[in-house]
Amino acid sequence: MSRAFNLLASLLPQASQAELEFLKYSFQHLHKKVWSKDHYLFRQGESWHQLILIEKGLIRCFYLEDGRDINLRFLCGESIALPFASLADHFINPQAGLIASEYIQTVSEVHGYCIPLEFLLDQVKYPILDRLRIEIIARHYIAIEQRLRMIQNLRAIERYKKFLAWMPADIVQNMPNHHIASYLGIAPESLSRLKQNFYYEN
Repeated sequence: MSRAFNLLASLLPQASQAELEFLKYSFQHLHKKVWSKDHYLFRQGESWHQLILIEKGLIRCFYLEDGRDINLRFLCGESIALPFASLADHFINPQAGLIASEYIQTVSEVHGYCIPLEFLLDQVKYPILDRLRIEIIARHYIAIEQRLRMIQNLRAIERYKKFLAWMPADIVQNMPNHHIASYLGIAPESLSRLKQNFYYEN
C-alpha cells in the first residue's frame, strides 16, 4: 500500500470503502518528490496544474503587500498545498483559468507527491472524489476564518496563545519567528517579547 494513499486516507476519515479503493487504485503509482528549502511550489501570477500532497516538511502561503511578505497559512505533514483562492475562482468561473494569487514556498526540505489537478476539477469523470474536494475547501475555510477572527478581535498575547493551541507541533516548534510574526500581524521584536513573557509566566 503506497504512502501517498495512506496520506490521502488520513485526510478523509469518513471515506467509504469504495472511495478508498478508488484512491488506492488512482494514486498507487505516484512517486515521492523532495523539494529543497525556499523552493517556490507556486508563484503568484503563474498558472498551475497540480496540487502537492505533503508527507513532511514546512510550507508557508503568502502574498506581497508594499514589499512585505504577509503569511496567510502554514502547512506541514499530512496536508495539501495549492493556491486555494485560484481554485475557488475557477469553480465560480471556469473560464477564468487557474492563475495563482499567492506564493507557496517551502520553509524546510519538503517530501511529498504531485497530484494532477484534473482529479479535483473533472467532477464528471471523478465524481467519487467529491469528498476530497469538500475536505480541501473546508480545511481552507476553517484556517482562514481562524486567522481572520484572531487578527480582528484579539490582543497580541492572545493571538500567540491561539496560535499555540491551533497549530500542529511541527509548525509551533520549527517555523521561524519572523514568519510566525507575519502570520500574527505583529513585529518580530514584539513576538520575541511575547514568547519570553509567556514562557516566563508558564
